[in-house]
Amino acid sequence: MMLYIETRTVSDLPCPSVLDSKDYIGKIQQTRIKGAANMEETALFQMALGLVPPWKVVSAAFDVKSSCLNVHIDFPRGSMFNCPNCGVPCKAYDTAEKKWRHLNFFQHEAYLHARVPRVNCNTCGVKQITVPWAREGSGFTLLFEAYVMSMVKVMPVNNVADKVKEHDT
Repeated sequence: MMLYIETRTVSDLPCPSVLDSKDYIGKIQQTRIKGAANMEETALFQMALGLVPPWKVVSAAFDVKSSCLNVHIDFPRGSMFNCPNCGVPCKAYDTAEKKWRHLNFFQHEAYLHARVPRVNCNTCGVKQITVPWAREGSGFTLLFEAYVMSMVKVMPVNNVADKVKEHDT
């Protein structure tokens, strides 16, 4: 399914500085996503994160108090995962809850949460799989790490740490 956003051009909207906020918000609300009238928010995050089965976004919630978005990812019971050593498909043996810092959602911190399975491979034994969105052992998504690495090439590390609100202390 292809989605596109129908918007008005800037010249169609009065300048927000001369409008009262209710009028401007009303104009903004006229922007809508065509073909997605019934799309669940989880499906939108599923597509944005590029997740493929068996991974699925099961919930997304914005915590106003902490000003962060929490996206929960899971997989259906009976899903198969490749052994990280030999690649043989295996069923999940057990899981561990994990959390990764992701790219900000607008100006708000975003976190991915998931049960990460271990598989019981007949050849290799019990091994934890690597999720497709993060490196093994990392508390950050691949996209977040790439963003930080691109910034440290041109900025001092302390400035980057302040910008992304992450420190090693």
